[in-house]
Amino acid sequence: MTTITPALLAEIKALAQGVASIAPGDWSRGDGEQSKMVYCDDATGQRVAECDGAFLRFTDAQRESICDHIARMDPPTAIALVTALEDAQRDIAAAAKSYVLVIAERDALRAENERLRQALEQVGSIKSELPDRTEYVRGWNDAMFRVRKFARSARKEIAHD
Repeated sequence: MTTITPALLAEIKALAQGVASIAPGDWSRGDGEQSKMVYCDDATGQRVAECDGAFLRFTDAQRESICDHIARMDPPTAIALVTALEDAQRDIAAAAKSYVLVIAERDALRAENERLRQALEQVGSIKSELPDRTEYVRGWNDAMFRVRKFARSARKEIAHD
């Protein structure tokens, strides 16, 4: 199988453009006795290819198929195919570049998600180290009781002096 490279595409396109300037009309296979020949439908109606001869080991039907193929691959068709392939290659390259960017963004989001998950775990562990609210309220009440007790004692001392 032939590897399609930009150089090969450029060569095929240049060849097709060169042939198009020589035989610019539509190409078609002849009929009857001329069925093994490809003609150009321009002002001269010249023959551009012939699939006949004693040296060919093909059946008549095979020769006609070869002529059909040559006629279908006239220069405008070849140029259109090469152009479409070049466009597809550009689209594929752009899609691949976008894919790489999306993958990089996905990886960054995964890393950020992991950092946030770890931070959340730390918050959970700190929260579990904090006293229960009831203990906090009890501690506050005890402190207030001690403050009141101290205040009463202080008042009594002031009152005795």
